[in-house]
Amino acid sequence: MGVHAALVATALVELLRTFVRTKQLGKVACETLFRLGPDGPDRRPDVAFVHSDRVRTAPVAQDSAAWAVVPNLAVEVIGPTNTAADVQEKLNDYSRAGVEVVWVIFPAQRQVMVYESLGSAHGIQEPGSLPSGTLLAGFTLSLSELFADLTDTPPP
Repeated sequence: MGVHAALVATALVELLRTFVRTKQLGKVACETLFRLGPDGPDRRPDVAFVHSDRVRTAPVAQDSAAWAVVPNLAVEVIGPTNTAADVQEKLNDYSRAGVEVVWVIFPAQRQVMVYESLGSAHGIQEPGSLPSGTLLAGFTLSLSELFADLTDTPPP
């Protein structure tokens, strides 16, 4: 993960975790390995949200290498080493496993692709906002706020 991607992921974790904890909705994880099925695959989204219903059915084993639960939201923040093929493979794995929503964030372009399924995706460009949907009802995040830490750095 490049510096811009790390700054964006950190901002998202802070904002999302505050909302999720206040509403007692579940857990927000950063760079956590998830076992998406009994035989895998394992995926490590940059940021993930697991609803409390799923947390109850798959509590975190003490210091386990992977959490055997499918996150409700997976977030991939695109950095300089990500390839289109890698991102598509992750999207396919998340879709097959039952991840409800995937956000693919492009810091350099200051935009987000929102996937509610492989057949339903839409893009949001700054100054737009991420939709809360039913998964995170009431959560709003302007892309200007998400990308705020990038404003002091020169464009790529």
